[in-house]
Amino acid sequence: MTRPLRKDAAERRTALLRAAAGAFAEQGFDVPLDVIAERAGVGRATLYRNFADRGELAAAVFMAQLDELDTRMEAYGDDPRVFFHFIDALADLLAMNAGLDSALREARSPEALTPMRERLVEVGRKP
Repeated sequence: MTRPLRKDAAERRTALLRAAAGAFAEQGFDVPLDVIAERAGVGRATLYRNFADRGELAAAVFMAQLDELDTRMEAYGDDPRVFFHFIDALADLLAMNAGLDSALREARSPEALTPMRERLVEVGRKP
């Protein structure tokens, strides 16, 4: 069982995810990791304490975006058009993350991507 992060560690991780999402969207997935660390206000060592490599960071960013998508879909409640809202939102998410596949290929192993695939299926089943 994984222990919850201390508040300051959780805040740094959140800052890294936000910085990475912005940098990936603006500069692509090849943006230097130093740029992401600087945007988050942390050192490179902190980035690597949280994410082993670029692929793991990209997967975590996408997971956070899936969580946001899930929250947005829950707001539709029983609206019969929720499936169409989901498809539109997912298409927007994928367009925003063009090039994500190349970053995810850098993940240490295919198993590292399993939680992301499972989360996508989970969010997709809710509508």
